[in-house]
Amino acid sequence: MNVSYAACKRDFMGVMQCGAGACKINSQGQVHCSKFKKGGAAVGKQGKVFCGPGKCLKDKSGQVFCASSIQDDIIINAVGKARCDKKCVLGQVQACKTEAQLPEQVKELIKEQPAQQGEHYQRLQRVK
Repeated sequence: MNVSYAACKRDFMGVMQCGAGACKINSQGQVHCSKFKKGGAAVGKQGKVFCGPGKCLKDKSGQVFCASSIQDDIIINAVGKARCDKKCVLGQVQACKTEAQLPEQVKELIKEQPAQQGEHYQRLQRVK
């Protein structure tokens, strides 16, 4: 994956996650990144992250809307509703990537000894 346009964030465990587009942290401290190149992400009601092809915003009701493309713009108007230059789409949980970008050494250790992955990860972090 080309992440030259990506935003990256660390989750509550300190693991870096990157996506093709924007990243947000949900109410449980987990990072979710847009699968779309330069796509958007926003936290909706109940702390869930929703993503889309363009910039995403939460409206007054807590729903996440996204611009239909990166060329389209989105705003929340004076009455709290999402408005786009061209077309707004509902943000989707499925449009987010949630897999951690673990260092290769950690991935190998997890394959070897999955029950002790936390201990190995902490040990690798101290070595860095």
